[in-house]
Amino acid sequence: MRDPRALGTEAGAAALEARLLAALAAAGRDPNRLQPADLAGIDALHLGGAAASAKLLERLPLRPGLAILDIGCGAGDTARLLAERAEAFVLGIDRDPLLLALARRLAARVGLAEHTAYLRADALALPFADSSFDGAVSLHLSMAVAAKAELWAEAFRVVRPGGFLGLYDAVAGPAGAPLRYPTPWAESAAASFVENPTETRAGLERAGFRVETELDLGELAREGLQRLRARLDAAPDPARVPGPHLLMGPRFAEKLDNVARALAEGRLRAIAFLARRR
Repeated sequence: MRDPRALGTEAGAAALEARLLAALAAAGRDPNRLQPADLAGIDALHLGGAAASAKLLERLPLRPGLAILDIGCGAGDTARLLAERAEAFVLGIDRDPLLLALARRLAARVGLAEHTAYLRADALALPFADSSFDGAVSLHLSMAVAAKAELWAEAFRVVRPGGFLGLYDAVAGPAGAPLRYPTPWAESAAASFVENPTETRAGLERAGFRVETELDLGELAREGLQRLRARLDAAPDPARVPGPHLLMGPRFAEKLDNVARALAEGRLRAIAFLARRR
């Protein structure tokens, strides 16, 4: 199968969308009558997938009409979830034009185009005025960002006083390094910047946030990996199984195994944080 990135942004996004829709059709869903729930988990490129996203959202102070920034939105799974469940307007930013183009296509397909927007931008230099958003979320981005102080400072700057930051990351576990690579966020250790929960909390507080909740989602993460592995192992053709493997390339199985092993060995944990801007 040709690499969608070799086709250019829009053609590549169309090819990825077709890949996802074919898997959904094989699973018995009508691609022309999809609801947001039909896409849940298919492009959730974080541990625990849509179930973990839902756990984080349960803790956020959501209400209709909020303007929320999704930092590192990928193909838009969390943005769609926020737009649907919270009746919020969600602006997703990412540096990957292919995933942003796919995010626009998927949002339009499930009737959420007017409630979401997607912009190519750098999380370390957000192109927004101070206090532009009621809240922000970021799922599985900071492990791939070395300059975490700048990341948290920018999130703090664009969230209004009293606004929230919902953060979900893989963090270092008590067993410590080394991790095996590749992982979903890094092909090698040179591109991986995992820190422990104490460091994350301290970094957020130095930026000006007050951390209110720290939620361990490790069980959800482990169960999600096990279910996905079982589904893929049982499938005659994994390309006909809806899931994040359709977006993550040929080394997905190796990445899945490395993360599952790190969680089992205590080298990684899956932690969500709810913080408020002071």
